Amino acid sequence: AAYTVADGRPAWSKPFDPVDDGTPVIVDDLLIAQHEDGHLYAFDVATGAERWKLLTGVRGNWCAAGRPAIADGVLYVSSGAQPPAKPREEYFLHAVDARTGRELWRHVPLGRYPNNHGECLSEIVVVGDTVVAVSDEYVHGVDRATGRERYRVETLDGTRPAMVRVLVVVGDRVFGISEGNLRAIDAATGRTVWTRPGTYQHY
Repeated sequence: AAYTVADGRPAWSKPFDPVDDGTPVIVDDLLIAQHEDGHLYAFDVATGAERWKLLTGVRGNWCAAGRPAIADGVLYVSSGAQPPAKPREEYFLHAVDARTGRELWRHVPLGRYPNNHGECLSEIVVVGDTVVAVSDEYVHGVDRATGRERYRVETLDGTRPAMVRVLVVVGDRVFGISEGNLRAIDAATGRTVWTRPGTYQHY
């Protein structure tokens, strides 16, 4: 739903079933959101009219959650299996032209088990010419222009693999928390620059 700034009156509304934890983003005059039907939708902010939609997954895909990242008119969003791929086995990071809905590239992020068909990425952020995201125990760096992997670095709390969440960008570093550490990560290499041990809530 949309409401006018001046007096809060309803401007438009329409039924929409977003993915769990999905957060719409606004790009210029478009509102972009992921739907449970496996599509990414773009609506006109002023009227609610559908501008475009793009199939990025399957209905009920649990990977298509969280907030997409946006930079220079390009949307970076994770998704799960696309037909005829198998749900929970094939995952992607998509780069999408926010104006037209055209997919620019698709990256298959690998994790601990390279024979899998990709890892579900979350916490997507953009730092310079790199898209940074995390899977269960890795931080991934992807080239913004080509979709090619720049690095895939395991994250550890001591010697134990750790999930890093709640990414925040400051300069050329990405900060995140796991259960046992606050850490600073070099966005260009994925290397952990420093950690601050503690007990953190990261969900």
